[in-house]
Amino acid sequence: MNTITKNIQDVIEVSDIEKIWDHLEKIFRLDVDFHKKEFKKFRDGLNNNQTIRESFITYGETKINPVLNEMLRRDRNYPTWTNLLRFLFKEKLAETPEQLNYYKSGVWRTTLKATAGQLLFS
Repeated sequence: MNTITKNIQDVIEVSDIEKIWDHLEKIFRLDVDFHKKEFKKFRDGLNNNQTIRESFITYGETKINPVLNEMLRRDRNYPTWTNLLRFLFKEKLAETPEQLNYYKSGVWRTTLKATAGQLLFS
């Protein structure tokens, strides 16, 4: 799990997961009932060392990210899921000193541009 994903995991609460499902359904028309069932199977298949927050983020990275990228016609490795979570939790993320510095410094812009550039020219 990368640092940004770890920071998201630190601020997301179990009660937020339902809000994320709602957002995915409203904005992307994602079949949330299907993904909730798949997420339950995914959690049941884990060694249970992960919290529900960790496993939700991991499920999103592995199962939802490719679906979103296909819908948005993006490269399959584009971090749409991470960026979506970062957008949804930007206020909470800015409360942590690391993220506040990350946003204030503008590093996220260069990282995003570099990632986009790599995807365009790879």
